[in-house]
Amino acid sequence: MVGRDAPDHRHGAAHRDAPDRRDSSSSRSASPSACSPPVDSNSTPEAIKCPKSAASESVATLVNVFEIAPKKQNALVDEIRETVDSMGELPGFVSMSLHRSLDGERVVNYVQFESQEAFEALRDSRDWEADMGEAMASAEVDPHFYEVVLTHEASE
Repeated sequence: MVGRDAPDHRHGAAHRDAPDRRDSSSSRSASPSACSPPVDSNSTPEAIKCPKSAASESVATLVNVFEIAPKKQNALVDEIRETVDSMGELPGFVSMSLHRSLDGERVVNYVQFESQEAFEALRDSRDWEADMGEAMASAEVDPHFYEVVLTHEASE
């Protein structure tokens, strides 16, 4: 069993790994938006409309890096997509973006919650190991919370 202060390396689980260095004078916030999933694992990035990341004092950003055998990457993407179908309706969920490396060896899941407590409530409310498929169970997971300190967009 994983202690409350230790990383929980199940899918979607992590701990806050750095002291809070946020500027309390910041008033920026993230706005929730939907990410339209592609039709299949081989869809191109142009076919995906995803939420924008935002630097925010209050949003908890979890980055899960999955290392996997290249032949299992598409299966892992599909398994993660299946576990998040209902996340948009969960309290505290803000957004999620899923990234697949071009070398086939990694999948990065970027998830934002209203707070770390909202994430912990979600983590504790499900048996994530029961939701894991074969690919997810075989992946090495390195989850951590991050602070978004900068976002930059192209001029319109």
